[in-house]
Amino acid sequence: MKNPIIILILLISSLGMAVDIQLQRNGSHYDLQVSNVPFPLEKFKSDLNSGLSTTLITSLTLFKDNALQTNTHLKFKIYYDLWDEVYYFKSLDGDKVISTIKFGKGSLNNNLSQYTFSTTFTDDEAKRLSSYTAIFELVVDPINKEKRDKIKKWLAQNQVPATTSREFSTSNDKLKLDTTTSGTIKRNLFNQILDSELNSELDTGAWNFVTPKMPLLLKVSKNEK
Repeated sequence: MKNPIIILILLISSLGMAVDIQLQRNGSHYDLQVSNVPFPLEKFKSDLNSGLSTTLITSLTLFKDNALQTNTHLKFKIYYDLWDEVYYFKSLDGDKVISTIKFGKGSLNNNLSQYTFSTTFTDDEAKRLSSYTAIFELVVDPINKEKRDKIKKWLAQNQVPATTSREFSTSNDKLKLDTTTSGTIKRNLFNQILDSELNSELDTGAWNFVTPKMPLLLKVSKNEK
């Protein structure tokens, strides 16, 4: 009998698509495979075909009884070779390249919509998953800490008061005029929101995707029946 393959499927409704998270045996351990991620290809089409690299940061957070168990991050860089007309998709540990795959334009969507995470799940844990939940996150071209600090410093030096007042003289009366403008208000609101985001623990980037926390469901393959 072949080694049993245990598959865990987590269905998440997002942007009209179902994100699948599958727990699958890989030799002596289990991998969590995330697929059907709704990567916005049209939004990044020009960037992905420019020959410059695009950075992807993925995160998979596991909870047991609502207590944090593990938080695994994966970093990737993808760029298009304009000469050979192929994409290079690199998996990184910091700035060190761990692995590289090469594929054509026809495989772009498939490679950007699925990600694999190694886990420490045991056979017993794989059979008792009712207390587990998971969250998957993807950030495209994140703003690194140095850039975020520079932006925060610039904001601190360039805040514009929401209101100012000036006195205008007329032939009969002296009027005090509130010179608040919608542009000034919008700018301050933008500054406040951006400053809040930059102080957040969450990574921010050109595109962020986060699933809700969802229960994990176990599905047994035909080989186990």
